[in-house]
Amino acid sequence: MSEYKILRVNGCLEILDKKPTLIDMQKILGGYIEPIIIGRNTLWIDKHGEIKGLPTNKLVACLINKIIVGDVIFEIQDPYRKDV
Repeated sequence: MSEYKILRVNGCLEILDKKPTLIDMQKILGGYIEPIIIGRNTLWIDKHGEIKGLPTNKLVACLINKIIVGDVIFEIQDPYRKDV
């Protein structure tokens, strides 16, 4: 089972109580989404965030050492799950 958290540009963290649907993620992030795979986990970002001129998400940029703009949905896999 995965956990889903929203890491906002303003530094706020929101925990989602259920797995978001594609439509949910598009509403949260503001458009088409794109995954960034990090090990067993996934960052979901606004695919056109740079074109839209969204601000840098400094928290996420520090975590993964890559410039990311806009809010991010962080999908965290259960580290004890064997079938992923």
